[in-house]
Amino acid sequence: IRFDGDESLRTRLMAGLFDALAPLGCRIESADGKCPFTVEGPLSGGATRVDGTTSQFLTSLLFLLPTLAQDSTVDLDFLNEKPYIGITLAWLDSFGIRYEKSDDMLHWRIPGGQSIPAFRKVIPADFSTALAGDGVVIRNLDFTDAQGDKKVFSYFEQMGAKIGHGAELTVGPTGGRLRGCSIDMNETPDALPAMAVAAALAEGETRLLNVPQARVKETDRIAVMNAELTRMGADIEELPDGMIIRGGRLHGAQVHSHADHRIAMALAVAALAADGETVIEQAEAASVTYPGFIRDFRELGADFTVME
Repeated sequence: IRFDGDESLRTRLMAGLFDALAPLGCRIESADGKCPFTVEGPLSGGATRVDGTTSQFLTSLLFLLPTLAQDSTVDLDFLNEKPYIGITLAWLDSFGIRYEKSDDMLHWRIPGGQSIPAFRKVIPADFSTALAGDGVVIRNLDFTDAQGDKKVFSYFEQMGAKIGHGAELTVGPTGGRLRGCSIDMNETPDALPAMAVAAALAEGETRLLNVPQARVKETDRIAVMNAELTRMGADIEELPDGMIIRGGRLHGAQVHSHADHRIAMALAVAALAADGETVIEQAEAASVTYPGFIRDFRELGADFTVME
């Protein structure tokens, strides 16, 4: 089978997953460890190692290996984004899939010969795309869900936001500007673009740290948010694994999403708080995970114009 993708997907490194599949009997051809590539099976199971830079590689194996004929083992040297693996395990547990793991999630034994049944389930809303603002009510956020990105709301509370937790989540007036703070974002990398915007508008210095895997998402989100928010007047120092952002005022500018849905949505939020008009190129990327993004913001009173 041959796989390919759009411009954004063609930049994503897949070699870590390719290397893990090879010892299991899979043959993969790729010029540079990215799309396009070809895959030839069948897989038989066995022992393998996988790169833990992104949780997505391990998640792929955890869904795959139980369905193979043989038992399998998976080892890692390290693992970023552990709460995302928690989401995967919550689904596997609901299916009755058997597995053994070490406490640090670096060593796994997965019996083969299992199957994932058909099911019907309501998918909770995505915490990393939840709208927030003064007087906003957000429905269908399940705080018992395994999503690590629910920590975003504790980050905002740490910065001074007033958030009510109940059947519906409410975000109330802060009584002033958000306050800068230091946040370890290793478990919530998808929240980096939105938190970078919040930091650029906060009072004082904010440190978004320990999130090197943000550089290997749809884009290098550390470099891209630095570049685009700097165009809007932000004071940012880029780190190998994060950002130091000194809050202030933003101004309108012409910025680019780089075809990354989370960058597009974060820049839209930045534009709402900026002085003057902002033009976001390739803003349609937001529809990849949030097709109703523009509609919902317009309902909240945002002045968004879609340019042909």
